[in-house]
Amino acid sequence: MKTPETRFSYIPSIDADLFAVRAGIPLATAAEEAGCIVDAALGTIRRVACSISIDDGAHLLLSAVYSLDMAHGLLGSIQAALEDLEPSAPADGFGYYIAPSDHTAPGPFQWFVVNHANDFVVKYGTANTWSEADQIACNTIERLEKQAAPAPAPEAKPEDPETMRQVWRDMAKMAADELAKLDRAGAEQEARP
Repeated sequence: MKTPETRFSYIPSIDADLFAVRAGIPLATAAEEAGCIVDAALGTIRRVACSISIDDGAHLLLSAVYSLDMAHGLLGSIQAALEDLEPSAPADGFGYYIAPSDHTAPGPFQWFVVNHANDFVVKYGTANTWSEADQIACNTIERLEKQAAPAPAPEAKPEDPETMRQVWRDMAKMAADELAKLDRAGAEQEARP
């Protein structure tokens, strides 16, 4: 799970937000950073509250101290839960990757299903959208898991030049496709005012 772009610090005179949380930051990382920020603010307010008298508003600052302390505790709990949700790479079985990994990039997207037992790509293909690539890769993994245990893929032998030529052709085509997408995205960005 990752953050969506979230704008904040609205300024009425310009009718715009001054800051934004970037999209795509892992939630566990965002929660950890928020915890650090709250912890720093808590330390500052606690120090100020302890150095002034009740007549100067220490009781008001202490309510902020307790509120920040509760928020800090909640962030710590959220962070721990998010870390438990983080998927760990399996020692065996299947996983998938999508290129480009940025789901907002222009398509098409290449998907790869990998056998983690031997780190070989067992299936790959192209989809028009990131979500379509995600769904196809997940469906492919479901089909593969219903089959018998995957056998290790044979290594290409140096004496088989045709196999090596095909592998290099496939890799060159994938690289050319990715470069073309980057060129299109760059041209679109330059064309924007």
